[in-house]
Amino acid sequence: MTPPDGWSPAFPGQRPPFEPGHTASLQHGARSERRVAPLAEEIETAARADPTWPPHLRGREYAAAVRGWARAEAMAELLWRYLADRDLDEALTALETTDTETEQHKGRARSMSRSRRTTAALDAWQRAQTTAAYHRRQLGLDPVSRAKLGKDLAMAGAFAHAGIERLHAVGADLVEQARARGALTGPQTADPDPADQRQGDEREDGSREQ
Repeated sequence: MTPPDGWSPAFPGQRPPFEPGHTASLQHGARSERRVAPLAEEIETAARADPTWPPHLRGREYAAAVRGWARAEAMAELLWRYLADRDLDEALTALETTDTETEQHKGRARSMSRSRRTTAALDAWQRAQTTAAYHRRQLGLDPVSRAKLGKDLAMAGAFAHAGIERLHAVGADLVEQARARGALTGPQTADPDPADQRQGDEREDGSREQ
């Protein structure tokens, strides 16, 4: 590490201060937004460019769910990269830290202990994998859920097609029934009233006599 200009160690062996944006203090980066976000974007972009990407996930309504899946995959990937360079026996070790505090209560000192369990990186990876697997199932991205989703979509399409065909058939039946009743044969001329017919005949006879 190159020390910044003007810096000198206060004691032999002192490390120079870290520069802004350093990553030396990061463990695996699974909780670091600057590590997770770009990797998640890379995973999503590559997945969408794959010819086997499910067509239904191209819809805008699935954008948030796809981003959530990509972030889960990114966190699992960062944790696995961290574990790949380390001894798994060490990763399996859970550390216990105990903090002891002293509280003054009514003139007497009382000691309290608080234990805090630090989760091992492997446990964190397993949780991240579980989360990522859940997102895969929800979106139909693993083999089993993809096959099931494909079957469901095919059945839905078949039912929709059958429904349309049924509507056409019902409509055709209604048209035929209406035609049978004469409702679709065009305007009908009503039969003349007998009284009106007699009056017309009388007027016609009178005109002839004249």
